[in-house]
Amino acid sequence: MIARTMIVAGALALASCSGDSADRFERAQASFEAGEYEEARIDLISVLDEDRDNAAALLLLARTELAQGNGAGARERLLRLQELGAVPEDYAFLLAEAENMRGNPEGALEALSQVETAEAYRLRAQALTGMNRIDEARETLRKGLDMPGDKGALYAEYAMFRLADGEIAEATRYVRLAEQSAPEALETYLAAGRLAQAQERIDDAIAIFGEGAETYPTDLRLFEELAMALGQAGRFEEIEQLVEKGRARFGGTPEFTILRAKLAAEQGEWEQVRTLMQPIEAQLDNRPVAELLYATALYRLGQSELAYRRAQRLNRRFPGNPDAQSLLEEIEASL
Repeated sequence: MIARTMIVAGALALASCSGDSADRFERAQASFEAGEYEEARIDLISVLDEDRDNAAALLLLARTELAQGNGAGARERLLRLQELGAVPEDYAFLLAEAENMRGNPEGALEALSQVETAEAYRLRAQALTGMNRIDEARETLRKGLDMPGDKGALYAEYAMFRLADGEIAEATRYVRLAEQSAPEALETYLAAGRLAQAQERIDDAIAIFGEGAETYPTDLRLFEELAMALGQAGRFEEIEQLVEKGRARFGGTPEFTILRAKLAAEQGEWEQVRTLMQPIEAQLDNRPVAELLYATALYRLGQSELAYRRAQRLNRRFPGNPDAQSLLEEIEASL
């Protein structure tokens, strides 16, 4: 359905564009389909410079920015489409994905309030996870299994929850369903790779995450899973090579900096963790895993009072997090 919508939208766009703009839009479509998102983005911005209300270009740019992990940019394009009265059929899903991506789970839930499909339940579960409402997220995914619509990504997401619960046999079942329904979905690569890790098939996990990272070169999650799996296998030279590749792909984004800090922590390099995290500490409020990592680094380096304040704030913001609670108790016992 999305592909058909893009073809129709592209035809309408070409009919209303000048010759040069039409060429740039066609080139952007080809780049998008090839996974060359930055090239697509540049051409689409150029088209919109000439016609800021070009609905087809706005929609494709929103999809492109979602593929790049730019939820704020995608949301801006989608709201403009709403103003123009040109929303696509999957508007609610796109807006929810953008809201989740930019750290606004409440906005994602609002966007999906009138939608009852498997994909809507998957995106709701993501929002609930972002709000640390883990049990509700798991139950939402379970309910989604009975909803209409494509379930490939939902099977994969549910499999990852069951893995986290230690239910390997059930997780395996849902990974297989995901592989049958959506073999090349990003979520399927994540679930299949994590299942391989849980079954101690580390080489298989590396191969799965590696294939996923090649298929989705702008997605940091697969890149991170690949790096962590290489660390499990002790293949640290390959991690260094991968980080150099990542520097070109992800630049100085906070997410990439946090990944580098995680890799340093895996090797016990707490000074390096602190050095990486200090410049972005103001951006950690909605990133509990990164906040926990930074607090741990401060504690390991003897800065117990600073670590205590950060761990205390983390526990207030995300109550019920067992790792954060454990760190706070350990720091309290040392003071």
